[in-house]
Amino acid sequence: MVIKSVWILAFTVLLSDVLSVAIENQGPGIPKIQFKKEELFKPLSTLKAPAGLGHGWPILYKGYLVVPHIKDGGVNGGWGFFDISNPRSPRMVFEKRDNETADVREQLSWGLATVGYGGKTIAAIAAWKGVQFWDWTQPEKMSRLSYLELPGVTESSYDRGVFSLFYQAPYVYAAGVSLGFYVIDASNPSAPKLIKHVKMDEAGGFRTGWATAVGNVLVVSDVVGPTGQGFALFDISNPAQPRLLDAHRNKPSGYSTTLYGDMLYAIGRTIMVYDISDHKTAKPLKESGILGSEGAYMTLQDDYIHGGFSNSYVKVDRNSLAVVGKAHNSINNIDEDHAVAFGNLVFSGDDHAAGSSLYAHQESPDLTPPVSNMISPRDSAIEVPVTSRIGLTLTDAIDPTSLTAEALIVKNVQTGELLEGWLSSQHNIVNFTPLRALNPQTSYEVVLVAGKMRDYAGNAIAISKSFRFSTGNALASIERGSLRRVNPLKRGQAYLRSPASTLSLDARGRLILRSSQSAAIYAFENYPSP
Repeated sequence: MVIKSVWILAFTVLLSDVLSVAIENQGPGIPKIQFKKEELFKPLSTLKAPAGLGHGWPILYKGYLVVPHIKDGGVNGGWGFFDISNPRSPRMVFEKRDNETADVREQLSWGLATVGYGGKTIAAIAAWKGVQFWDWTQPEKMSRLSYLELPGVTESSYDRGVFSLFYQAPYVYAAGVSLGFYVIDASNPSAPKLIKHVKMDEAGGFRTGWATAVGNVLVVSDVVGPTGQGFALFDISNPAQPRLLDAHRNKPSGYSTTLYGDMLYAIGRTIMVYDISDHKTAKPLKESGILGSEGAYMTLQDDYIHGGFSNSYVKVDRNSLAVVGKAHNSINNIDEDHAVAFGNLVFSGDDHAAGSSLYAHQESPDLTPPVSNMISPRDSAIEVPVTSRIGLTLTDAIDPTSLTAEALIVKNVQTGELLEGWLSSQHNIVNFTPLRALNPQTSYEVVLVAGKMRDYAGNAIAISKSFRFSTGNALASIERGSLRRVNPLKRGQAYLRSPASTLSLDARGRLILRSSQSAAIYAFENYPSP
């Protein structure tokens, strides 16, 4: 295990088609365009990477479509930032590809942590010999913080390389194919530490190409061919000691997998769906017919699955698994692997250096707000380990810049204390890791706050939603109190009163919350009129 500290001043590679080296702090985002029916599932535009390079898994960051520039199964990659406000003519405004990115491998999954690192945004990136950590706070000044070389990992894709990773800050689960998977603690991203190596025979007995973590649930799956050879569920309530719960050896697992709404989705030539609602076992639910020559990667958005099947992009109804639409760009040697939804657009990514496509998959702009459809620990769970993380899946990909400490709140029910910790997201999955271990025999409430977290299209969570769990053997009750309209508000008069707390207006016009169970006092200066 080797850690390389990096102190190299980053420089920008200028290309003829890059119009600016200093990008705006916030790009234009995903456009809200009404498409014509005849425009659906036909290429709106083709995005090209630098000569000899293809594209990896894209994300939305600071209003730009960020596309990895990669060599299929290789290195010497980087990232291009695209303005797609006009999807018929996307424009690359910035590229990071230089000495620092030379060892970045094909990016098939990657995540960002936006809370917990002192205001910085940290990215975890798969590299040729391990995992890199980058400061992405200001894209034009992004820099590599560290490069953790992992034991046994070599320049390989399907044998001894880091095929993919999942960032559940501050932990990373790196899938090492025939090497099993690695658990990394990046509490200090400049000095990450390997804390566990789960070898293949302990990881389910198949080659681990894919890892997905939601709270205390980790799913790893095979990546051999279009059918796969197995998958397994782990309890990761203690990240340093993953515990195997359910292994399915020699079972179809597709080429890649993801978690969405208490279900495991696998994509190969078909789409397979497994029920994991108890968060311990997987039961087969349904399987589609053959959808393409060789499925690679997919995203889920509301009621639809968007799948890349190498020879085409296919949109599938999530409930019936029926095909809704299909598209193909006729460019020679194209390999349409990555199907990622951005509002009513889909990026169909090609990693063979032919060119990637933007398609419209529905006529109207995406105006559907995201909702949570899975949480770990489960709602009302008891005897939850004190080392737990809290994870959610949502019905659409989440804009990482909207993931703030105010968007997802975790609090001690008995004391009202708000927990500090790390917040990270990877596509439609959000995770919170407490800074310190939870208290024993204590109930906690998780609040997904309305109006804060947004999807890629800019739709915010519409309705606040709360969940509870306990580290003890019972849930503590929450005293909501009673609300009495006072119009106009009078200085010093109680606005809300309950056995546990009092909310009043002070002489400065602030709402003051005083808890009778602790010394905590909270002041609110901006609040809606009663």
